[in-house]
Amino acid sequence: MLEAVLALAAAVADAFRPRWALLTEIALLRHQLAVLQRSVARPRVMRFDRIVLVALAAVTPTWRNVLRIVQPETLLRWHRAGFKALWRWRSRTHLASRLAAEMVALIRSMASANRLWGAERIRGELLKLGVKVSKRTIQKIHAGRAARQTARAALVHVSTKPRPGNLGLRLSTSP
Repeated sequence: MLEAVLALAAAVADAFRPRWALLTEIALLRHQLAVLQRSVARPRVMRFDRIVLVALAAVTPTWRNVLRIVQPETLLRWHRAGFKALWRWRSRTHLASRLAAEMVALIRSMASANRLWGAERIRGELLKLGVKVSKRTIQKIHAGRAARQTARAALVHVSTKPRPGNLGLRLSTSP
C-alpha cells in the first residue's frame, strides 16, 4: 500500500517537472538498462558507458535517485578522472609548436640585452621580424632569469632622478 502511495506521489511530482528533466532521466535509465542487458552476471561498464553516464548525470537534476548500476560516488570519481584526463590532454607538449634552438637563443639574447623589455615587447620585436611566438612561450623561455630589480635598487633608481618634489635628497646606498 505504501509503495502505491509513493508511486502516485512521484507521478504527481513528475507532472510539475520540466520536460527536459524527464527526458534526460529516461535517457539515463535506458542507458543503464542497455548496460545491464549487454552484461551477463555483473554489469560491465565500458569507457563509452562511463562517458554517457557522466554526461547524462550532468544534465539530469535527479541523477542520484536514478542511478542503479553504480554508486553516486563512483560516478563522481569518473567525472573527476575525466576532467583530469581532459586537462592532461590539453596541457600536453605539442612537438610541432616547439621552437628551434636558434629562436630560443634569440629570445634569450634579446631578454639579456634589453633587461627592461618584457615578454610582450620581445614578442612585438619578433613579430616585426616575421616570427610568431606567443607571449606565454617567451615568458616560459626566460622564466628562470633573475628578478629585474630588488626593492632597494628601485628606491635608489627613483631617488637619483631629480624631480620637483625630490628636493635633491638622495637615499643612502650602503647596506
